[in-house]
Amino acid sequence: MPDNILIDNYHVGNAHIHPDPNNHSLKIELGQQDSDKIFEIIKDYLNVSKVFDVEELVEMLK
Repeated sequence: MPDNILIDNYHVGNAHIHPDPNNHSLKIELGQQDSDKIFEIIKDYLNVSKVFDVEELVEMLK
């Protein structure tokens, strides 16, 4: 996963992703709120996917 993709819950209390490092104000709220489950979904995605697609990852985390 690119270093410039950020997932946090700092601003609003709900887990969200900042998919664009040049626009930190852009955030997409995630349906999944459990940090351990988020980690597992991302780990599985990266192990299976040949190309990183942030939109596909966001859909998996909703």
